[in-house]
Amino acid sequence: MVDVSEMGMRFVCPRINPLELEKIVRGDVIFEDGESYEVSGDVVRYQNEMIALRLNEGLPYSKIMSEQRRLHQKYPRLFGLEE
Repeated sequence: MVDVSEMGMRFVCPRINPLELEKIVRGDVIFEDGESYEVSGDVVRYQNEMIALRLNEGLPYSKIMSEQRRLHQKYPRLFGLEE
């Protein structure tokens, strides 16, 4: 996964023919803690092996925030949080 928010996501999908993309993509998002969510969304962009989706049903805000906290703790330099 490259980017995820409540109502959208962007991810790498190599070796796919853009003409074969369906209008709706379905799948599961599995977070590092093992919690998973079924998602489906409309393809809004396909460029350089990256697919951008607008989700039909959003991911829970609380899950997005807890994942953001986990990433801040694990990679403080990436977020400029290191003293």
